[in-house]
Amino acid sequence: MRCQEGAPGTIRACVLPLRPPKTVTEVVREVKPLCLHRRVLTGDEDTHMSSSHRQKDKGEPETESRGVFGAGRVADLLTVTGDFSAEDAHQWVAEMLDDVPNKLAETSSSFDDDGDSSYVFSYDFENVLLGTRLRVAGRAGAARFWSDGATPLALVKEFIGRVAAKTNVRVRFAFDGDERIPVFFARRIDPLIQNTIALAKQETLLEGLLELKMQEPELEGFLSPEFKAVLAEEKTVVASARARRGRLAYLVGVVKDFFVDWHKFRGENVKSAMHEVDRAFQEY
Repeated sequence: MRCQEGAPGTIRACVLPLRPPKTVTEVVREVKPLCLHRRVLTGDEDTHMSSSHRQKDKGEPETESRGVFGAGRVADLLTVTGDFSAEDAHQWVAEMLDDVPNKLAETSSSFDDDGDSSYVFSYDFENVLLGTRLRVAGRAGAARFWSDGATPLALVKEFIGRVAAKTNVRVRFAFDGDERIPVFFARRIDPLIQNTIALAKQETLLEGLLELKMQEPELEGFLSPEFKAVLAEEKTVVASARARRGRLAYLVGVVKDFFVDWHKFRGENVKSAMHEVDRAFQEY
């Protein structure tokens, strides 16, 4: 089972014990919009500092989204403002992400983000597939979302916009993008794609070698060390390929979502240019 962010729903499973009494138990799991993000705790000071509180590198753009995840990492920033309470903002976060308390604790510690605004809650998350980060912070009338990926912020904007419309709450969105994000994203997902493609090629090679081995039992005596190693790791290759079936198509979808979401935040409609993304994958 592979979940896709942005497609929330409910998973129901019936568990039947092997031994009596065979009483069926129903297990229900809610899949949230940002289901691939898990809560993380970090003691890195740089991660807990906004860019306005650290010394900027020479020539670095003046924007508050820079440096929120520490040295060497960049971030886009989505700011949501409007007539909502801190509890409303916290509820939105709890409905989008796992490992968030259902209610805002009265003892939540506050921190200064831009020198004059106090945010009463802050959480950090990590995408378990890509390793990208997401930070959320909120108070009455304002909520901020930092990420080194465009798609999480697009999903946040879509979710809050939909909920706010249903509850007649007026909200405004402001996006501050970092031009380096696409390069950082590509560097993160490229090893995953390369590994998946290599595994698929290895599986295809194994199938061919096994077919030849059935026709020629003494085949291994004529094979190169590389091909012998593939045959020797038959069980491992088959198990890995089975576990990652459909993974390449999934990763392609992740890249396409990023491509569309990044340009959408910039006011550009690139759906007509998706064939260029397909061509790039064909060249892998």
